[in-house]
Amino acid sequence: MFIISMLLVLICLAFYLAVQYEKKQALIARKNEYLNELSSVWHDYLVKSKEADLAKLKPSTKEEYEITEKILLCYVKNLSNSEILLKIKDFANEFLTDYYALLLKSRKWSLRMNALYRTADFKLETLIEECHLLEQRKCTPEEIQQIYKIYSIMDFDSLVEKLQANKDTFNEIEYSRLLTFISDKDLNRMVTLFEEFPYKCQLAIVNALGHRRLQEYVSFFEKLILHIDPEMRLRSLKAIFETGWVIDIEKYLHFVHSDIWEERLHVTKLLGRLPLEDSYSYLQKLLKDQSWKVRSEAANTIGKIKDGKKMLIEFVDTSSDRYAIEIANEIIRKGT
Repeated sequence: MFIISMLLVLICLAFYLAVQYEKKQALIARKNEYLNELSSVWHDYLVKSKEADLAKLKPSTKEEYEITEKILLCYVKNLSNSEILLKIKDFANEFLTDYYALLLKSRKWSLRMNALYRTADFKLETLIEECHLLEQRKCTPEEIQQIYKIYSIMDFDSLVEKLQANKDTFNEIEYSRLLTFISDKDLNRMVTLFEEFPYKCQLAIVNALGHRRLQEYVSFFEKLILHIDPEMRLRSLKAIFETGWVIDIEKYLHFVHSDIWEERLHVTKLLGRLPLEDSYSYLQKLLKDQSWKVRSEAANTIGKIKDGKKMLIEFVDTSSDRYAIEIANEIIRKGT
C-alpha cells in the first residue's frame, strides 16, 4: 500500500512539473512573439521616424511592461541620439509612470531599485515627487545613492539642498559618480557654492572640473593651491595640469621647495608646459630631489622639451649627484 501511495505521489509530482514546464515554455513563446512584433514597431518609430500610435504601444500586462522596458533600455544604453532619447522620455513619462510608481511603493527592495534605475534611464520627471516621498521613508544606502543620481539628472536644486544638509552621506567616489551626470552649467553653480559643500564633495568637484578640462576655472584652482589642506592643493595642481593651462610660473615656484613630495611632483609636470629657458633652473633642482619619483619626472619633463636631451647631457657632464646622473642617463639612453 505504501509503495502504491508513493507511486501516486510521484506521478502527481511529475504531472505538476510537466504542466508548469509547459506553462513556462508557453509564456516564453508569447514573450518572444511580442518582443519580435514590438521591436520592429519601435525601430520604425525611433530610428526611421515612422508614424506610430503610441497609445497602442502602451503595455497592459506585467509581461508587456517588462518587454517594453527591455526594448527601450536597449536604445537608451546603446544610443546617444538626442531625438531618439527624447521620444523614449516622452513615451515613458506618459505611459510608464503609473507602472514604476507602483514599483517604487513595493515592499521588495529589488523592485524599488529597478524602478529607481528606470526613473533615471528614462528620465521620468513625473516620478520626482515619488522619489522625494521614498527618500522620507527608511531607505537603504543604495536607494539614497540612486535617488540622488535622479536629482542630479532632473532636480538639481534638490541635489544641492541635500548635499549641503547631509554632510556625511557619501564618500568621495560616490560624490564623483553623482557629478558625472551634472551639466557644465550646474557644475558652475556648485563652484559658486563651493564652501557650502562637504569636504569630500569639494574634492570631487575639483576632480570633475579637471577631468572636463575646463580652463575657465584655472583662477579658481589657483586660489585653492593656497589652501591650508594639502590634499586640496594637490587636487587643484592636478586639475590645472589636466586643463592644459600654461602656468604663470611665479604663482607656483613655492611648490618647488615644498615639504610634500607630491606637490613637487605636480609642479614638475606643470613646468613642462614652459619653454626650457624659463623652467630649466627649477627642473634642474627637481632633478636632484630626494624623491625618486620627482627626479624621474623632472628628467622626463626635460627630455620632452626642445633641446632637453642636450641639456641633460650637459647636466651629466657637470653634476656630482649620483642619483640625478643615473636618472638623466636613463632618459638620454631612451632617446638614442
